[in-house]
Amino acid sequence: MKRAAFFVRKRQKDKKTLRKSRHLVLSRRARGAFFISQSEGGFFLSRRARGAFSSKIFAYLGFYNYFCPKNIKMISVVVNTYNAEKYLPKSLEAVKDFDEVVVCDMESTDSTVEIARQYGCKIVVFPKGNITIVEPARQFAIDSASNPWVLVVDADEIITPQLRKYLYDRIKDENCPQGLFIARQNKVMGMYNKDWSSDMQLRFFRKEGTVWPTHIHAIPIIKGRVEQAPKQYKMLHLADQTYSQWVMKMNHYTDNEVEKKMNRNFGILALFLRPLWRFIYIFLFKGGFKNGKRGVLQAVQWAIYQQVLVSKIMEKKLREKQ
Repeated sequence: MKRAAFFVRKRQKDKKTLRKSRHLVLSRRARGAFFISQSEGGFFLSRRARGAFSSKIFAYLGFYNYFCPKNIKMISVVVNTYNAEKYLPKSLEAVKDFDEVVVCDMESTDSTVEIARQYGCKIVVFPKGNITIVEPARQFAIDSASNPWVLVVDADEIITPQLRKYLYDRIKDENCPQGLFIARQNKVMGMYNKDWSSDMQLRFFRKEGTVWPTHIHAIPIIKGRVEQAPKQYKMLHLADQTYSQWVMKMNHYTDNEVEKKMNRNFGILALFLRPLWRFIYIFLFKGGFKNGKRGVLQAVQWAIYQQVLVSKIMEKKLREKQ
């Protein structure tokens, strides 16, 4: 029986036919079990074989995923960097188990690129020029990813194992949205916010159809439905700025945000009401009060941010009228 099942005809008169068709010709009994054809570039089974093997067996053998690539769910992590050597090793260590990690570097002068190479990342370079914000390089980084799903991670953020598992489980669901907001837990003067992870970031989405605007603090435009991931699945923000560092960053951010909001007609009252509302929003609605004095200082910081931003917009409009 074994001989009949695996006997291959090698008669001299069939050699020419075999070379032309490139078929592996089996005995009658073997053909009843399965038939392999290379001429069409595929894998074909006889009716008898299709009835004998279930889809579960093919999935176990690897044939199902190989011949049905649309069922493969893979995620690319995209990290934009510029002189990010301080936290980058921890960030890359946390995402090393994803299918692909793309590091988009803006011509760093420190060891950022070397660290990315050590972790086996795919490295692409975006010319920095006079650019002082990351947003213009976001779309280039996303387009460099190879997989249908993209997770954008900053070089000072940690993806927890629980979040990674949740994302892979979620994309297996046929009803999975095209984008997910993810909670990010930030540090306030040396400590993580207590029970406050409502800094929602739209960082996970389908690559196809997604556009990331180039202005500061932009969020991606997703083609399709967007939802929020449960807050227990979060990113951890490692950055812990001193007040002096925050003031320097605030000045830089507000300079870039002026152009974005030049169409706003702010009056004198906005100099007082916007900072006041921002303080109330951060301290009460965002849960800043749970962090004690740290929460007060953080709410004051964001109030100052609004006052400086409105002042710069009003100043520029006054100067343009001269």
